[in-house]
Amino acid sequence: MSKPMKHLSILLALMLGIASAQSLAELAPADTVLSLGWQSSGENLGGSLGEDLAALPWEEASEVIASIAEVVSEVGADPDLEMMLETFENAFNSDDPYADFVELCPAAEPLVPEFEVLKGEAFASEALLSVSVSPFSPVPAATALLRVPEGDYSELLVELRGALLECYIDAQGGTITTLDEGGVTLYVVGDAGDFPIVAGNAGGLFFLGTNPEAVRSVLRKRNGANEASLASAALYQEALSRFAQGGNSLSLTLDFAAIADALEGLTGFVIDGPETAYLVERGLAVLRTLGGYAGQLSAGGEGVISEGLFAVNPEGGDAALADYILCETCRVSAPFLAPEGVSAVTAAYIPWRDLIAYAETWVDGYAAVSGESLDLRALIQDELGLDLDVALFNWLGSEIHSYTLEPFDTDLETLFYGQPQVSVIPVSSPEAAQAGIDEWAKLISPDMLDEFLDDPEFGQFVGMLAAETYEYEGFTVNRYRYSVNGDLGYSLVGNYLVLGSPVASVERVIDTFGGGRFALSNPAVRELRTAGDTLTTYSYTDVSANLGGVADLLELFVQPAAFATRLGLEAILDDALFAQELNFENLDVAEFAEDVELGYPADIAGLEPSTLAVGENVSGSIEASELDNLGYNTDFYELTGLNPGDEVTVTFRSEDFDTYLWLIDADDELYITENDDAADDFSASEVSFVAEEGVRYWVELSSYSGEDLGEYSLAAELTPGAVDAGANADVDLSAVTPAPLALEDELSAELSDVTYDALGYNADFYELTGFAPGDEVTVRLESDVFDTYIWLIDAETGTYLAENDDFRGRIDASELSFVAEEGARYLVQVSDFSQFGSGGYTVSLRAGSASALQVSREDLPSFAQLLDFYALLPEALHMIAERVGAAQSYSLIENGVVYQRQGLELDW
Repeated sequence: MSKPMKHLSILLALMLGIASAQSLAELAPADTVLSLGWQSSGENLGGSLGEDLAALPWEEASEVIASIAEVVSEVGADPDLEMMLETFENAFNSDDPYADFVELCPAAEPLVPEFEVLKGEAFASEALLSVSVSPFSPVPAATALLRVPEGDYSELLVELRGALLECYIDAQGGTITTLDEGGVTLYVVGDAGDFPIVAGNAGGLFFLGTNPEAVRSVLRKRNGANEASLASAALYQEALSRFAQGGNSLSLTLDFAAIADALEGLTGFVIDGPETAYLVERGLAVLRTLGGYAGQLSAGGEGVISEGLFAVNPEGGDAALADYILCETCRVSAPFLAPEGVSAVTAAYIPWRDLIAYAETWVDGYAAVSGESLDLRALIQDELGLDLDVALFNWLGSEIHSYTLEPFDTDLETLFYGQPQVSVIPVSSPEAAQAGIDEWAKLISPDMLDEFLDDPEFGQFVGMLAAETYEYEGFTVNRYRYSVNGDLGYSLVGNYLVLGSPVASVERVIDTFGGGRFALSNPAVRELRTAGDTLTTYSYTDVSANLGGVADLLELFVQPAAFATRLGLEAILDDALFAQELNFENLDVAEFAEDVELGYPADIAGLEPSTLAVGENVSGSIEASELDNLGYNTDFYELTGLNPGDEVTVTFRSEDFDTYLWLIDADDELYITENDDAADDFSASEVSFVAEEGVRYWVELSSYSGEDLGEYSLAAELTPGAVDAGANADVDLSAVTPAPLALEDELSAELSDVTYDALGYNADFYELTGFAPGDEVTVRLESDVFDTYIWLIDAETGTYLAENDDFRGRIDASELSFVAEEGARYLVQVSDFSQFGSGGYTVSLRAGSASALQVSREDLPSFAQLLDFYALLPEALHMIAERVGAAQSYSLIENGVVYQRQGLELDW
């Protein structure tokens, strides 16, 4: 077991209590509507399996994740991937499970060594959380109970409670008052008003509640008082009689009838006429008829069991619902057509006719009070032309059996088509079933089909649909193939409708029907048949075989995944290094207006560009006849209306192709800069630059491949948020009081709607300190809630010196670097790209350049390391598959109770 999981399980165990003769349910309030319980026998389940899994090389895996995270974080390739890797890294390297708790409550820090001493000891435990509500007290009240062995455990929890109370006083400035109940001290947190929190302990029994009287009742019952409790409730008693006892378990009870009683007093706020009165009264009757639900998840030496029951009350007011749920004829039959060797069998009796009949009682009741005439069948007949008797009622059975014919495997057929699946539904006769299918087919009218085919999203799919009919062993099989690997078939076999994918699964069922071997040769499936005459559902799944097949499949992808990861990381790093060389050189502030040149020539001799003025937005198209001197399909524009110092953004968009945009110095015939995807959008490219004196600027428009054609739009405008070289070249700092941002600081703050720059944009200002002339410094802005934008300002003159929007394509980060000059003071302005966004952000100042990557190829995980890393998951799955057996489930109706049970064999 990994360190984090081991520490978590120990901490949970320490916060729970021990089982005793007097269960916690006997102490909980009688008016409980919801309870959540935990019980542990102290048995160390999962020890052997956990040790085997813990022995796998998780530490080496964490090193691989750390190295990948370092590259991704440094390069900023993908914020989502960066966040995911950070989560993995934290999970693997969480050596201090108490760190967050101690940070929240420093007074608890001295207790950490005591937890460390006790963490390896297993002990029996019991805990219960109950929520009470009643017609007389509609505000929910919670009571939490837990019991630990007296001695070291209880003493430690008493110390912990003291630390928490101390932290509450320190953090909230609150007060703690004390009460007494039978010699036990009750600590009241809050003002002892309507919503206090009462805590305390009596020996190893610890309690916490929001209702002082409920807490007092707990102590009275502990001392022998004969008062009603959760344990005396019929729902709890029913669960106690049916559910597995002992071991380790999580339990739940939910009393629907009690909820209905509590809600009844509020109905006056809802009812505004006979219609709503009927719906409310019927809804309350439904809750009372459902009675209550109880569930339990337990783990023992043989595996894991999940149980649940509905304790239905036929006298609850909705007799039709009670009859539907407690269906006396709802019995599922044996897996009659399951071929030998199936890996999963599921069968269920679904009384859908009774469900429709029950729904009609609601419709009829509503019609009676509203005076409306409602007929569901007539409405469907009028609107769709569908006869429900022919389409459903005359032929469709109430059972459905589903078989998975083979476990997950690595053979080519399984990989291509998936596991073979088949469903079998009884029908009244093949003729009636075919008539029903034909009735549904009438819905697909020629007009509807034409409309469907014209839809660009679905039309292509329908256009790739092929239907055929063939005979197999005397039965007609209807086959439909679609898309790359869709293969669906159905056949009417005797009085059964058989549907399967791929179509070969239908043929296997036909073989079984004709005398082939049944799945009943499997003892586990045969057990289902033995109890089949009393069950409403059952299922069997060979979990071990399926897990082993998944593990085998993952093993096939270990080497391709390692190869792709290594190749991808190298490409990310190479792109970043290339971008560093071309676009992210350190800039002296005095030379900021000289944009970075790509440095390779632009062959534009003899080409005639169109013109695009700043502030203009034009549309055009790239045609096959428009080629540049390298043979790419392209268009050229010369930018006009520029003034020296203008900061200009050119945006190129197309819905037809992946755009690519270049900025060219037309006089020196050099590419200045380029962009493929603006903000990770394939359909847009964008470049920004500062216009220089005497330079003619062209832009070249093309696709990423250089070969695509289509429509586009092109715009040139002053960069949003940037300041022209004329009257607005300086920012008005007279009303600005900047906060300090020192070297190596990282500050968290909130961009609000009440702090503005001189133009009325949401903005915060910081003065940069702590560096010397000649230092290279970098300021970085990040936010999870808005598109960041940052400016560098000369604090003496108010002149904008530099700016950055999306650092390395990330819209959630902006970063710029500069060389500090003698005697200069610098401010940064923090804002959103739209200028009106708000929310949390972090801003930091550090030494060094934004462009200097701290990672290299030597920092990448090797191919061998990646192979070992990706092999971990299939290896762990194989370990689990060897310890897991079959999963079985069933449900039945008995004595007014619907009982469900699921079990998974597991050798811990």
